[in-house]
Amino acid sequence: MGRVAAEGADFIIVTSDNPRHEVPNAIIAEIIPGLGDAEFEVLEDRRAAIQRALELAGQEDLVLLAGKG
Repeated sequence: MGRVAAEGADFIIVTSDNPRHEVPNAIIAEIIPGLGDAEFEVLEDRRAAIQRALELAGQEDLVLLAGKG
């Protein structure tokens, strides 16, 4: 998922979705290596991550929520 996001995004916010029995930081740690040199920020709290994305987005930007939504 990290690699695909890095290919098409100007900025990425990595967050957790629905970890069930997994540790959220472990999920995030699996995504980060795929980001390569992409600009990104990690916010474990999904609501905070969505709010941050909306704050950063300009009038001509697209915010894509992948996963749970």
